[in-house]
Amino acid sequence: MEARRAIEPMSARLAARHMTVALRDELSRTIEVLVETPTGPTFRDYRPYWEADELFHRLIAEHSGNPYLLSAHTTLRGHVQRFRQFGGSGITDSDQAIAEHGAILLALEGGHPAQAAKAMDRHLLNVKRRAVTESARGVPESAPAPRV
Repeated sequence: MEARRAIEPMSARLAARHMTVALRDELSRTIEVLVETPTGPTFRDYRPYWEADELFHRLIAEHSGNPYLLSAHTTLRGHVQRFRQFGGSGITDSDQAIAEHGAILLALEGGHPAQAAKAMDRHLLNVKRRAVTESARGVPESAPAPRV
């Protein structure tokens, strides 16, 4: 997550400068899919959610105009979802993640690079916090929380 926090806010900052109606529509559609799809405990249950979440982040990286950021994103993608998959709890933070994606989209739509970067960083930090909290619920009190 720390690597994603180093990369994705910059992607959002740059994508805000390259925002188009087509990109806005694609990002909006991913959020609609997040709202519409199940978030159950098995990968089969939440695969469409995972794919829409991944597409949202990938579209931003693709529209950053920086192939190195896109390459870094591609290398890191899916780690949070794998973490969830092994945790066996499915998607437990969909309402929060959907709202955070909406905040990122608003900043991008408004052409506000600094706000887009800040919204992305806030989202990734919140995802990290939620994942650690969720993981810690299944771990004995004496065990340290996993590092995300």
